[in-house]
Amino acid sequence: MDWLFLGIVVAGGMYFLLSYRRFDVFSLAFFSGCVYFLPGFFGAVRDLTSDTPVPLVPEAYAVMAAVLAAIVVGGWSFTAAEPLEERRPQADGQTTYLALLAAILSLVIALCTDGDIYFSSDKGDVLGGMSRWFRLYCLASAMAAVLAFAHRQWRSLMVACGLLLFNVYIGFRATCAVTMLAIFLVHFHQQGPRRLVRDNRRAAVIAGAAAVFFFVYKTISKAIKLGEFEVVHERLVDPQFYLASVLDSEPFVTQSILNEVLRTGFETDGRYILTGIVAQFTFFGNELGIDVTSFNDLFQPVLFREVEFGLAGNVWAEMLAAGGWPLLCGFLAGFVLVLRALSGWLSASHVSTQACVALSAAYMAFYLHRTDVGFQITLQKRLLAVWFGVVLVSEVLRRLPGRKRTARLAGPRRRPHVLDRDVELESVPA
Repeated sequence: MDWLFLGIVVAGGMYFLLSYRRFDVFSLAFFSGCVYFLPGFFGAVRDLTSDTPVPLVPEAYAVMAAVLAAIVVGGWSFTAAEPLEERRPQADGQTTYLALLAAILSLVIALCTDGDIYFSSDKGDVLGGMSRWFRLYCLASAMAAVLAFAHRQWRSLMVACGLLLFNVYIGFRATCAVTMLAIFLVHFHQQGPRRLVRDNRRAAVIAGAAAVFFFVYKTISKAIKLGEFEVVHERLVDPQFYLASVLDSEPFVTQSILNEVLRTGFETDGRYILTGIVAQFTFFGNELGIDVTSFNDLFQPVLFREVEFGLAGNVWAEMLAAGGWPLLCGFLAGFVLVLRALSGWLSASHVSTQACVALSAAYMAFYLHRTDVGFQITLQKRLLAVWFGVVLVSEVLRRLPGRKRTARLAGPRRRPHVLDRDVELESVPA
């Protein structure tokens, strides 16, 4: 099965890199899948207790090949459909300032209420003491960064990037990585149809450098927090360290879940997935007695009982354990339909909406691989709540009696994120 997986990677890569098409959510999903399916290129995952390699079973290759093939077919069918109507985007730079304000305030409150927990070198302690204010800070800073880029508010983007880098320092790379993917999605998508590999060499270099940073930082973050910079220097000058960073990365942990579920034939009762979805959309679900169970609660005590740290999840393993290949194929079809909808919504007429869709698409295309259905829905709900709050407050402020209304700005048709050249959005009052 390894040849089938590698063949789909090569064919899909040539299609998304060389064909004349608009960069969309399918493009992002394909390259994100290649990152999370890195073990397929090495033929093994790691034993999480001894760090020895464990060969991938043929069924794991089949799952990875099926996911990538579905994304390629979905991307081709979306491109072959009727082209999207181009719209002149409506900009509201005030939303950036509101998201930035929410991020700063929530971070200050989190630091004041949770003490020095975020400066601990033990990530378990950080996860245990993390408050809702910290979660709001993560999503609001991500939203602020994408909004700032979409509105071309460079000083605001610098502040938002500083907030995201502090999150990386604390030990959470996912928010910063997803934000960068959303920014790349906005940038490439608004360029219109073109051959990605030929016209975006500089962006490709930046993306490659960012990928190296995220792989490497995980293995030196604890030393940085402890102030052991000599250890950091020794690792960075060692060429073998970079390969070890890849082999010790999250994709190898995530796919070990898939491999072990397939190797052992582990099964679950799929009703917990439906119960979790119902609970997501039920007010006061806990008070009503709705018991929410995650996939990790089920597989880790059985398959990885000797592993002391949490393993998050693997949505493809979750589908296989709950319903086998029929449920996996059904979920994969729904996943492709969601990617198609998000690709269409990227051409929304409001820049703030484009930013929200891009960030939501990045979470769906990238983060989905390392979580389960319940937590993915939770993430999307939180993101939508932050965006709705920012847009609602912006609209209320704009309509306040006696306040001079700021006209919404329209950008040119060919470069939607480039607004009126005579207008400096940073001068728009918050």
